[in-house]
Amino acid sequence: MKKPARRTRPAQKQSASSSSMAARHLRFTPPRVKVFVSPEPPSPKTTVAPRPKVNVWVGRFAKQPAPESRSVDLSLEDSLEDWEEAFLNENPPVESNGVKLLVSPPPPKQRPWLGSLLATLLWLGSGSFVAMAGCTAFWLIVNPGRVSWLGWALPEWNREAFIRDDTPRSWGAIQAEAAQQNRTLGTPLMRPIGRGASAGKATVVLVPVLAVQPRCADPAEACLHLVELRAYHLETPLDSAGRLSSDTRLQLGDRLPVAGPREFGVVSLLPGGAPAGQGSTRRLPLQQIEPIEGDAPKPDGWFSLSGQQRRGSQAIAYGQIGYYDAAQRRLRLLISWSSLVRRPRWQAVTGDDPPELVVDQTVGLEPQFTVYQVKPAEGGIMRLEAIALEQPPFASQSLENALFLARNGLWSHARAWMEGYKKRNPKTWTAAAQAQLDLIALHAAATRAQAERDRASPSQRLATLIIDSRWEAAIALLQTALRDRADLRTLIGGDANRWRQRAEAMLRVDADHTDAQFIGGLVVMLRQGRDEAIAWLQTQNRAPIPKTPASPLHPRTQAVLRRLDQLPLHGQSLYPSRLIGTATPLPSPRPGDWDTPDGSALPTLPDGEVWYRISLTRYHDGTTWQHAPFSQLSSRLTPGFLWNQLGLGDSQSAAYGNRPTLQYTTWNPQAQMQSHPLTVRALRLQGSAIQLLASGQPLGDSLANRPHLVLSDAALNWELPTDSTSLAALHLQQPQQGSAILRTLATELRRARPNLPLPPADDPEALAQAFGSWSVQLADLTGDSRRDHSNRQPEVILVLHPDLLDPPPAEPAQESDNLELLGASPSPPVPSSAPSSAPPDAPLRTLIFSASGSLVYNELTTNTQLVAIARLEGETAPVLVITQGDRVTLRRWLASPQRFEPID
Repeated sequence: MKKPARRTRPAQKQSASSSSMAARHLRFTPPRVKVFVSPEPPSPKTTVAPRPKVNVWVGRFAKQPAPESRSVDLSLEDSLEDWEEAFLNENPPVESNGVKLLVSPPPPKQRPWLGSLLATLLWLGSGSFVAMAGCTAFWLIVNPGRVSWLGWALPEWNREAFIRDDTPRSWGAIQAEAAQQNRTLGTPLMRPIGRGASAGKATVVLVPVLAVQPRCADPAEACLHLVELRAYHLETPLDSAGRLSSDTRLQLGDRLPVAGPREFGVVSLLPGGAPAGQGSTRRLPLQQIEPIEGDAPKPDGWFSLSGQQRRGSQAIAYGQIGYYDAAQRRLRLLISWSSLVRRPRWQAVTGDDPPELVVDQTVGLEPQFTVYQVKPAEGGIMRLEAIALEQPPFASQSLENALFLARNGLWSHARAWMEGYKKRNPKTWTAAAQAQLDLIALHAAATRAQAERDRASPSQRLATLIIDSRWEAAIALLQTALRDRADLRTLIGGDANRWRQRAEAMLRVDADHTDAQFIGGLVVMLRQGRDEAIAWLQTQNRAPIPKTPASPLHPRTQAVLRRLDQLPLHGQSLYPSRLIGTATPLPSPRPGDWDTPDGSALPTLPDGEVWYRISLTRYHDGTTWQHAPFSQLSSRLTPGFLWNQLGLGDSQSAAYGNRPTLQYTTWNPQAQMQSHPLTVRALRLQGSAIQLLASGQPLGDSLANRPHLVLSDAALNWELPTDSTSLAALHLQQPQQGSAILRTLATELRRARPNLPLPPADDPEALAQAFGSWSVQLADLTGDSRRDHSNRQPEVILVLHPDLLDPPPAEPAQESDNLELLGASPSPPVPSSAPSSAPPDAPLRTLIFSASGSLVYNELTTNTQLVAIARLEGETAPVLVITQGDRVTLRRWLASPQRFEPID
């Protein structure tokens, strides 16, 4: 096929100069352009789409030469970028105007409005669906009756929730419906709602819905418990009596399912747990709805759901505080509560409006109040917020100390600290700090009222003083009660841990508070012993614990320890005083050398009394006998502690005003005992020696020069031999022992008194005739028969009168056949026909023979004298009380040397 001829137009000649071309280009004027497009016929041998031919004619004005015609072949398969690249890279002829034109086929025709319409409809449909779903969900929560058309989609058992119940109904109809559902409507609670002048004109009726508890064995009414709470608005007035009648129409505002609190939750709200132990996870029933005592804040939609449980002898009241929001028609339960004392009440604690809700959680004598402030949250929803004492509202060490004292029950001290800070810093004081101060003041007023009440029980009186932080008064009452022979454990009872907690809290804030140290140290001493109390005091006084008993104590520890040791703690010294010592007159003692157990000064002696210094040789500490030197004593022994350790604080005259009494004991040469009372006034510790200062009547010269002992009443148990016989009878009953005693007696008498006419020692018959009428006593002085439980013969005691040893020169010696031992009776009789040649103060002489007849004690050749036989507490073998010169000693039988040895 012949191609059509191209229509061309002459082109204008151009200058060959490049500069002229640039100038013409800058002064370019729009040319006339004609475009002719003709498709090229397809070739029968190819399937490629035809290529259009584009003819471009560019021309200027008629005066210029005719433009040159050019043609460009373009393929529809090539992309637009390929067309641009091929067209622009082609070099135009020199004579051309330098204008290139790219032409592409027009895009296909489209409809843009259709996509926008579809997108708009999609967004509108999605938004409508979301809004409808949100509205449906809202009414499902608030009032399912509004969406009753959804009932077909739910199971049959749940369709009753979609019954429309927001329409006004009569009170009779509501009651009938509840009866059909096996429910009981409790006593309604009327609450006025509204604000300002209109408050109280509208009324909401809170109706409790009750059901029977499963497996309940109590009476019918006791088995009913709250399962639901409803709020109705009055549509018609109440009757003339202000009550609901069967025709009164009500509109449902809200309904709220109710479940009782778990038992462990009720118990945990009480400080220290429940009196009878921790609770379980079972739910406790709520039984009634009641108004809250006091003037409630407006609008008054407040109520309390309550129940009661008995634990032992106590009844625990518990419940939940709720609020009905009339504007939003919503019932809300805000907090749970429990109390052993009373129901929650409205009270103006901080003085602000509205008043606060006070929950009294007092247990025993410990006041504990939780105060809630009414605060609106975002959206106008009422909430209750407790006044907390954990942190101060702003940084202050004084306020932190005050709150720490309050958390540990020291309310009065905490109040004083906060009021002091408020007075010193009025500009930094805030409403939150004032609320904390008002809460602390509420507790302090309760503790003060308790402390000022008259109580018959000293332990309760003491506890209230400690709770109110009256340390000094509590210590004075404690000292008085202990001196009246009260028991410390009974006085403290179960409050020991709380006493110690309060003392440690006070010392953390004020380390120099000696009264708090006294109370804390007393509790530790009672529970753990005196050494632990000293260690505790050392820790409180920031001093290291001593590693040895002789280490010095902190001065404050020593001062507190002296006060503690002044108490007659009957729990530590339940034994009577058992003291043995010697006394010497002391003309004028220096007061500074002696310590009284209660720290008082030495008294002035009444007329006729003098001072005596008593040096202790032995004392019983309640466990065993201690003897001088007392090496176990240390600097930790204060006068009061030593006084109690000696048993002086627990004698029959336990009060320090009536000092204990000792006996100044002497014996005359005839072994007759004489005692004179001495009153102990003070004591002192010198190294390893203990000395007592006592007062008593002055002794005559005859008694002052005699050997003596100072004894407490329970120091020695005097023993008198009860079995007595004669040497002749003993010789007949025990021939071997009797013969040995007669021979030994003759030998000793011949050695001591060579001038005495005695029969030969080898003639038993003559000895029996000479000494057979002499009286002897039988006593177990060695303890052998008691130790081995044998039938061994006891020791034989023979007391010789001085006239038997020194008879008158002209007359033969007279025998005394009725001599007795230890002055138990008057002196042995002396024959009136023979005047005595012995001096009037000549002592009796005692000989003791063993069971085998050997001599184990002999006074014929020594200057000792046996004046008494006694037994020490806790020991089996007796001791011999022997005078020697101006001393009195105690001797005990020792098996190894086979003799009586001193034990002092």
